[in-house]
Amino acid sequence: MGSKEGAGRLALLFGLLGVLLGGFVSYQEWNLIVTQRANHKKFDELANSEVVQQERTRRFQKDPATGTMLDIDIKYLVSQKARDEEFADLPSRIFKGGISEIDWKKDLQVSMIKTMDGELLLATEEPGVSRYLLMVIYPAIGFFAFWGAARIAGFIGGWVVAGFKRSSE
Repeated sequence: MGSKEGAGRLALLFGLLGVLLGGFVSYQEWNLIVTQRANHKKFDELANSEVVQQERTRRFQKDPATGTMLDIDIKYLVSQKARDEEFADLPSRIFKGGISEIDWKKDLQVSMIKTMDGELLLATEEPGVSRYLLMVIYPAIGFFAFWGAARIAGFIGGWVVAGFKRSSE
């Protein structure tokens, strides 16, 4: 077996190691995607529940005189000046429908829900298609990265060895 054939086989071996590493990364990404999707679904179900909708309409009402939103619980005018803060000053404590507390964003959307069992649910994005695609591509990326690195190292090593052979002659 020649040195070029041996280097090619070694590069394939490194490529297979890259596939294994890429598969491991894909598995980790899959776990993150499943967790993020479950958190998004749970938060979305509670944030769009009837209990939260009733609390929003009860707590935030338009002032008939000015047309601006009023926070009934704290007698706080939700105006442009008040919207500079991220959340409403006081969360809604409702203890209904499995929800114990709701934090509001400045646009009066739900930012966080605390359940009766103490779990904090934050607004999370649903995983995009690109994350699923990337998860499938990771093993191929691992193969080509490790295979390419081995080929480049073999090329440079051969070049260096050839240079030493020339200088010793």
